Amino acid sequence: MVNLNVLSLGNNLIQSYKGDDNVVFYLRNLQNNLQVLTLMGNKCATENPSNYKLYVVAFLKNLKYLDYELIDQGLREKANEKHEEEIKDEDAK
Repeated sequence: MVNLNVLSLGNNLIQSYKGDDNVVFYLRNLQNNLQVLTLMGNKCATENPSNYKLYVVAFLKNLKYLDYELIDQGLREKANEKHEEEIKDEDAK
């Protein structure tokens, strides 16, 4: 599945976008090709939508659309700034 570029996981039972066992951790293996992702309708996307979006955009660098919305440069910069230290920590592992 390394060539997967569109993934819709909306309206499932995904609880968390953060932590050691989360959806973003697993999707990072697809990040070179993953461009479109839908997670809306899951608990992870509805509890704190603004933080969720920033986290997903920060860690999935090549993502172009999240939940049917185009990711613009301003959102990407804000996401990278907010999660800069976490990204460095993850990349160092």
